[in-house]
Amino acid sequence: MAKILSKTGITNTGVVQAAHVSQSIDAFTGIEAYNIPLSGSLAITGSTTISGSTTISGSLVVTGSITGVPGLINSLTASHAITAVTEINKEISSSYAETSSMASNNFIVVGNISASANISASGYVSASAFIGSNVVVTHLTASANISASGYVSASAFIGSNVVVTQITASANVSASGFVSASEFVTLGHISASEFVGANVVVTHITASANVSASGYVSASEFVGANVVVTQITSSANISASGHIIASNLFLPSNGVISFDNSLDGSDQKITGVDNQIVIDGDDLIVFKADSGGYQFRDTSNVVRTFISPIGDITSSGNLFIGSNITASGAISSSGTITSDIYVTATQTVAAAGSSIGDAAAIAATEGKVFVTTDDAAKGVKLPAVSTVAIGTTFTIHNTAASTALEIYPTANDKILPLADDAPATLAASTAMVVTAFSADGYVGYFTTVIS
Repeated sequence: MAKILSKTGITNTGVVQAAHVSQSIDAFTGIEAYNIPLSGSLAITGSTTISGSTTISGSLVVTGSITGVPGLINSLTASHAITAVTEINKEISSSYAETSSMASNNFIVVGNISASANISASGYVSASAFIGSNVVVTHLTASANISASGYVSASAFIGSNVVVTQITASANVSASGFVSASEFVTLGHISASEFVGANVVVTHITASANVSASGYVSASEFVGANVVVTQITSSANISASGHIIASNLFLPSNGVISFDNSLDGSDQKITGVDNQIVIDGDDLIVFKADSGGYQFRDTSNVVRTFISPIGDITSSGNLFIGSNITASGAISSSGTITSDIYVTATQTVAAAGSSIGDAAAIAATEGKVFVTTDDAAKGVKLPAVSTVAIGTTFTIHNTAASTALEIYPTANDKILPLADDAPATLAASTAMVVTAFSADGYVGYFTTVIS
């Protein structure tokens, strides 16, 4: 057991014994083993060789080198920092950081490096393998390459150019610059300012902002509140449960925009070719405008046809109708109305009664009237002038081969130049044309028998 330097027997005015001096000589020359605690500073000039353990509770400052015996494993253990102005080249175990203000060459560690905080480098961090059940790095910052032959897993990869053979992440992988890879495969989120690669294949992209590409974007599904794509080229269907918004929509000749549940474009559709557009509706095509009506313009942007929302149809040029025109109101023109065939609605009335009070009424809705009769005393009665527009014309045909009939005005109206309530007699197989002239009554004429 090591001895301890003793002051026993050493007193003022006492006799100095040989043992009082020899114990110090034995302790410092190594003749005897002594425990020597130092409470102050110790400055040693020259080399110092320590063959045993040395415990220092304060700081140890060495201006030269600390060298272990070659061929032996010598542990240097500290509860606080170990600092060197040049290299630290040995196995180090420390619960705190090891730093060097100047390492002239590589920082070489023979054994393992264990750290509870960050490990950072301005140059390369190179290893044949990062091995562990979970290799987790909170923050890895490098100005050059970080490479691994296996997996590298981290909460974030940050760098101007991060090149990784394979990235597996359970959370987000983000970059402020380029992420370049031969293939992207992920079940989570990929966020980047740009995706560059020969074929960038992503199973699922979810983005809170824009996803853009100068070339093709191919995906099994696009999901987002607003998915904006400059150009979509697809050999199959493009479907969305929400909105599809695009600056332009181009369809080839005979392309179809369909509005039916069959989804095969066979019904309720808009289609067209280079010089024609067809709007095909099952039962009804409705054009709606809050105000201002509807305009049809030519290639010079000149309005050729205008349809107002209250029902009138106006045209600054010719209006060609290839089929029927049916109107519940008036059709008017300030120019000429030309038709190959002019067809009006008709009505058939059986003459009745023998006076203005019981004659059969002619409806005001159809201008052509065919009357049947079997008694010259029977008659028909025109609509009241007050119920039709001035200019309304009725053509009344007596279809009886040999029997005349009476045509009455409504009570208090007249058929000019006859008196009020007086009837006009229409001969068999002839017609009478009358037109509402004024509030008083009608004017008109008889036709002759065709022979």
